[in-house]
Amino acid sequence: MGLVIDIGFVFFCYFNQNTTTDNFNINGQAPVDVKELKDSKNLSDDEINDLENRKLFEVNLYSNFDKSESGKRSGVVLEELKINHFIDSSLSADSIVSSGMQYISDYDGRKGLYLTSPTAVNKSILDTEYIQKNVNKLRNWENDNSVNLVEFSYFNKTTNRIYCPTSEKEFKSKNEADSYIPQEFNYYERAGLDGVNWNAMGLQTQLNRNTELIIRIGDDNNKAYKIKLDKYLDTTYDNTPKKFLEFFDVTRWFDKGGRIQYYNWDNVFEDIMHAVLTNHLQSGTHYAAVNLTKYFTVTEHYNTETEYWEPASGADQQILYAVIKYTYHTNGAVSKAQSLFNVINNDPRFDTRTVTYDTSFGQAEVVLNLTNDTLSKRYSDAYNGYLVSLSIDMQRKLNEMPPYIVNVNLDLDKKLDGKSIVGLDVNAFDGFELGQLSIEGSGDFYLLNNSLRNSNVELKVAKTVNVIDIKSGVVL
Repeated sequence: MGLVIDIGFVFFCYFNQNTTTDNFNINGQAPVDVKELKDSKNLSDDEINDLENRKLFEVNLYSNFDKSESGKRSGVVLEELKINHFIDSSLSADSIVSSGMQYISDYDGRKGLYLTSPTAVNKSILDTEYIQKNVNKLRNWENDNSVNLVEFSYFNKTTNRIYCPTSEKEFKSKNEADSYIPQEFNYYERAGLDGVNWNAMGLQTQLNRNTELIIRIGDDNNKAYKIKLDKYLDTTYDNTPKKFLEFFDVTRWFDKGGRIQYYNWDNVFEDIMHAVLTNHLQSGTHYAAVNLTKYFTVTEHYNTETEYWEPASGADQQILYAVIKYTYHTNGAVSKAQSLFNVINNDPRFDTRTVTYDTSFGQAEVVLNLTNDTLSKRYSDAYNGYLVSLSIDMQRKLNEMPPYIVNVNLDLDKKLDGKSIVGLDVNAFDGFELGQLSIEGSGDFYLLNNSLRNSNVELKVAKTVNVIDIKSGVVL
């Protein structure tokens, strides 16, 4: 009788398991010493604001859907995913790392991760002659790789399909899947607040299934965690608990149909781009929460008392949400300044505006004159005056504009709240090409580090002004 009770108890436990769930909400990746950075006055208000808005994922998408009727495009299709994380458990500004994936298409988007949009159809392929010649291919286009990268409309119905070159890649083993790095992307990395964006090949963070990212979870305790893209979809057999009699059907244990699909960074990239492309707010900069449970596991957390990494959760399952910051444009990218990494296709001088901008609509290059009143200002006790820079809001506006020429006109004799403009702040116009920098008035004018880097600016300075490059100490 006791044996019967024991067996019954075992089956009760097998079919009536109590599951526990841990919820992880990743709200931001601002370092724990942001307050100290604020108090130090070493960063401008715009830099502090940008730092506080750091999210796990930042997304940039220039879809190039505009002006398709003319057969010309304003720039290349640009798709970027930046992952903000840390190199150690301190979560300090010194340990900040931003790793990124960048996908570049041609001007028509024919090599993009999506093919077309209901509002962007190339009219040349709607011709009856084209459809007649390709009708068999179009009917079987999902199984024909030769037309997967061709934008088309079949019987006047626009096809809108997300397509990723390797997202459905099959692997022969778990080791192959874990070490796989998609080759269709450019990879960039930036370490620290004032670090350099670069494609360092083997020297940068390798984004694959073996990569563990140190992130911040929790606003109060500033806890350091590790996450890993280690999930997979197992369709080799149905391993859900069976009814009592079905449990004894041993054939189910040998049914090995299906396969194991190991998720990789292709899948994450594709899903996020699809979410951005189909968002109801359309273009602009927005925030959204994404469910990463399908892909990522929170593996460890850092115990500040023992100073060891420990398992993050003893729960049966985890639910992982993260806030992402995304910027979506329907035009194409024409300048490297529009990139999250300030580089497009490994070219830090990338600029196609002079050769690709479509002027058939009578649009002209915009000339924008910025003065003392329209620039972002930070007061400096050291220089006894205001240091100016291009605000983040202005950068966003410029990125959304047609090709532009920016002229900066400064008057050192003009007072703002009784104080003068005395120089350009750190990284003031870094990466933004200027047409001309005119400085009127009298006195010393200071160029702080990298204030005009990659700006290709023409200096026009009054004889009564001394322009001093702080990095070199030379009067220009």
